[in-house]
Amino acid sequence: MVPISSVFGERGPETSDNGYLHTLTDGNMAADGVTTFTGSELGVVGDMFNGDNSTYAGAGRSGTASEWTDYITIDILKKIRDAVITIYFSALQGGSSQAVTVKLQTSEDNSTWTDRHTLSRNTAGETFKNYSAQHTFRYLRLEVAKTGTGSSEISGRFYSVRVSKK
Repeated sequence: MVPISSVFGERGPETSDNGYLHTLTDGNMAADGVTTFTGSELGVVGDMFNGDNSTYAGAGRSGTASEWTDYITIDILKKIRDAVITIYFSALQGGSSQAVTVKLQTSEDNSTWTDRHTLSRNTAGETFKNYSAQHTFRYLRLEVAKTGTGSSEISGRFYSVRVSKK
């Protein structure tokens, strides 16, 4: 796990870098951080930061009947006081006999997490949420939990992530 700025140098990632990682030109603090996944990585990491709500990155699984919990975590690389988080995210449930719960969480130390918003879905489809609030944190996480016995796709998706000072 290395910071994006270590991979791309001082100029930061741009769309000319094959579109895999890029930041908003006005300096989204989240885009300069480190993103990690448990379970399956869905989409392209840079799509969380490109300002396009039709593209995403997320965490989830398909074809697994047992219950599980996965995460997508963004390390902003320093604690930010009173930062404004603006996020468009979703919970996707792909079939029957299962439910998905997606929690948006923040942490200052990557071990104690505070739930900021929860989305749940127990029928097929996708539920979306626009969330904007001010918090002090270093880590931002989407926790994706599957319950039930179905094996269709379950995921939590970040469509747009923006972290800025107020």
